[in-house]
Amino acid sequence: MGEAKRRARSDLQKAEQVLDAISESLNGLFLDAFGKKIEFCLTMWEANKPRYVNYVANADKGIVVEALRATADQLEANEDMPRTMGEA
Repeated sequence: MGEAKRRARSDLQKAEQVLDAISESLNGLFLDAFGKKIEFCLTMWEANKPRYVNYVANADKGIVVEALRATADQLEANEDMPRTMGEA
């Protein structure tokens, strides 16, 4: 395996470790704050390379896709996105 591939694999492993740690922390923080499971998806990518995305989520893939599409729609429409949770 070439050096570039080794470095890329190492970076991917580091990203997975960081995302797993963040996921565990968020699950605990949300449970403590709200007393119930709050689903989330966190995405990350190297600066200026958004086509290579890593993510972690604690929800089913279909829900994550639905939430990401809704978020993209809101961003493209320049809609305000409230920072608080609530029923629509």
